[in-house]
Amino acid sequence: MKKLWVILLSLVLVMGIGFGVLASQEDTGSLHNDQTVGGEFDVKLNILPYAEVTFPASFDFGDIDFSEGTYGGRSLYSEVGITIKANTDIYVLLDSRGFENEDGEENEILNNWIAYSSPFRSNYFTAGGSGDSMNYQTVWDRGTPGVFNTSFQVRFNTSQAYGGKENVDEENFYKVKAGEYTDVITVTVSAR
Repeated sequence: MKKLWVILLSLVLVMGIGFGVLASQEDTGSLHNDQTVGGEFDVKLNILPYAEVTFPASFDFGDIDFSEGTYGGRSLYSEVGITIKANTDIYVLLDSRGFENEDGEENEILNNWIAYSSPFRSNYFTAGGSGDSMNYQTVWDRGTPGVFNTSFQVRFNTSQAYGGKENVDEENFYKVKAGEYTDVITVTVSAR
């Protein structure tokens, strides 16, 4: 039995080496009288998908002062720049945690008064929600290849609440306690 294993192992080694030799390329010949020998071979590489996303560490929308008639038909908005550099088609997802006060309590009424614009479309989503997941294909024939400079809008809508909820008006302004509120926006970029 031991002899059989030695013979099988020898066969495997001989066949493996033989196939390795077949896979390589060799050119031999005389170099006498300015003759040459040589050949060619392929060089391959694979560029992996890569992206860089640049946005500010924080964004301050400012103060909302109801005594200035903030409610009643006006919208307040501000925007911040976002830059995405990618060497591939990308998928972008925006998520909002929702506004919380200093004690970590969320206020759903306030979330319905605030909307964000997704940077590659004009769609809005409310605070505490998720922006439409969107695929974005790189456009190599316009501007700088693979560089997307855009703005992310924050809108305090006073004429009507998003999602058909309670509007900001003299009947509802008191439902959001005075104080500082913070939301967290998560930007996720992945290769398609």
